[in-house]
Amino acid sequence: MATITFDNNIINVDMDDAVAYVDLGFPGAEKLINNHKNSTPLTGSCTQAVSHFKKGTPSRKTFETQDHVSFPSGTEVTLTLGGNGDIKIQAKDNYANIAEWLSAGDSK
Repeated sequence: MATITFDNNIINVDMDDAVAYVDLGFPGAEKLINNHKNSTPLTGSCTQAVSHFKKGTPSRKTFETQDHVSFPSGTEVTLTLGGNGDIKIQAKDNYANIAEWLSAGDSK
């Protein structure tokens, strides 16, 4: 299974407005609040991301990692998209490295 690896990265969340928080499934990244600039660097590996919505049905949506991507140590990474109508979540650092998670049933 593909893995996205974070190494001492600041992870900011600027996702769809319907998203309350995202869970990347590793310690410290289980509840990254949307529209929030984080200040604590995080390290861990992720095979899926789960968007949790503010209200409505469904209450969450799972996105699967597509490629092996490792963000360089110390870079700032921003998560975007991830809404109920989106097919992906995108992570991009300040050096244009990009990682994506696709919703179940969607392919590259």
